[in-house]
Amino acid sequence: LEPGFGVATVEKIAINCVMAGCLPEHLPVLIAAVEAVSAPKFFLRIAAMSTGPHAPLILVNGPIAKELGINSGRCALGPGSQNHANVVIGRALRLIYMNIGQAYPGVMDLDTIGSANKFSLCLAENEAANPWSPFHVERGYDRQTSTATVMTVYAQSDVFDFFNTTAEGILNTVVSAATNAAIASTGRWLEGSWADPKTKVKILDRNLLLLCPEHAAIIAKHGWSKADIRNYLYHHARLPFRVLRANREPSTLLAGRPDLQWLTQHPELELPLVELPECYEIAVVGGAAGRSMYFYGAHEAITKPIETRHP
Repeated sequence: LEPGFGVATVEKIAINCVMAGCLPEHLPVLIAAVEAVSAPKFFLRIAAMSTGPHAPLILVNGPIAKELGINSGRCALGPGSQNHANVVIGRALRLIYMNIGQAYPGVMDLDTIGSANKFSLCLAENEAANPWSPFHVERGYDRQTSTATVMTVYAQSDVFDFFNTTAEGILNTVVSAATNAAIASTGRWLEGSWADPKTKVKILDRNLLLLCPEHAAIIAKHGWSKADIRNYLYHHARLPFRVLRANREPSTLLAGRPDLQWLTQHPELELPLVELPECYEIAVVGGAAGRSMYFYGAHEAITKPIETRHP
């Protein structure tokens, strides 16, 4: 595991699980999560050593979420006894980052201020309230297969909308969160694409929209698919080039994109925050009330099957 290249044996993973307060049945989730963050295109080194508050978020799908009592509803990312599994599983992955990957704060973790998100971020998708295919089914897994998806996130915004009753209205509120210039103006896709170190396959930065069941139901009621949501966000969540470049020299920003040099002549042209509509990941989470959550993310979301072995 980067950045310190410690070897994540099952024994070492289990030790960190015990320190985090996990039960034995939580171990398969952590093994899958470690397999996810060790994938080359996860870019663990960059996420673990960043000066930004990058944190791993674990999204669990499939039957194991209910078996382990991983909360997918009200307060899924909050405290409380209903979140025991959520908290300890997320905490275990953070300990693994430090004790196996050696991403210790101030040593290899160079975070400027830090974030409470880095203690623990784990939840399950509310598949019962999801009007579309579950997150892992979209990624090619059977509905009865349990999976763990890990994604690096570094900030979030509450998407408060009790008023709109149309898909466009709710998503316009999402757009207002996505276009927070202080966070979105990095314009990383303009710098040139990341690539898998092994396969050289293009890697796209991802943002995560956790739709609450109420918002998801309204959007689906009007016949919108997840693809429709992604396309809407792609075409409406935009900022002028001068804002996206964040006061950097255009020639430096676009050094890896000779095909986009013409943008230097159009500072007011509005550009998408991400390179493709597929860069928006969508899951349904939470309880009653019209409050979704938008996470600003980085790199790929990696999904791995959770393998449970019974004697």
